[in-house]
Amino acid sequence: MKLLATIALFFALITTGFAQHHNGRGSAPRSSTPHVTAQHTPPGHAARTPRQDTNNKHYREARSHWNGARFDHDYFYHHFGVRHPFPMLYWYGTPFACNSIFYADSVPFVVTSCIDGFYATGTFYILDDDGYILVNPAYPDVAIGLRVAW
Repeated sequence: MKLLATIALFFALITTGFAQHHNGRGSAPRSSTPHVTAQHTPPGHAARTPRQDTNNKHYREARSHWNGARFDHDYFYHHFGVRHPFPMLYWYGTPFACNSIFYADSVPFVVTSCIDGFYATGTFYILDDDGYILVNPAYPDVAIGLRVAW
């Protein structure tokens, strides 16, 4: 009987220490720097554009070529399209989900078309097809609608 009480006490102490170390939620402690590759936006809430460093040279340049609805042709041609592929690295929200945000060349893009369960890795590019779309050459039939999130 004493052995069972000792084992129960041992497990109680271990789980209490684990809960205190992990903020009582059973998850790892949050760092002060956000983990941008897969932050989650709660259902029913629009993703907010993460704070952008407006002193960033690329950000300022992109803003100067934005007319309120789209980039001018020369800027877009020199920064996006098939000639300018990029890896998908910086997501705010669930990758590829509606209202999730990613950055390409310091420009925040919001996913506007939902494709349930779609996930891809590799190289991507952004095309202008009467609106911006995200394309992965490995999935030529999938085009994900985008808008710029200034």
